[in-house]
Amino acid sequence: MKEMANLGIEQIFTSYDNPKGNAETERTIKEEVIWLHEFTSPVK
Repeated sequence: MKEMANLGIEQIFTSYDNPKGNAETERTIKEEVIWLHEFTSPVK
């Protein structure tokens, strides 16, 4: 969590009655971060 704060990443929670919430969040992360870069290692 400390590393996330250092990077300016804020943890948010979806409402418990929104089953698509996590899927939408994962999709956003993939579109805005993962798919835009070619990573050679899962660790910096």
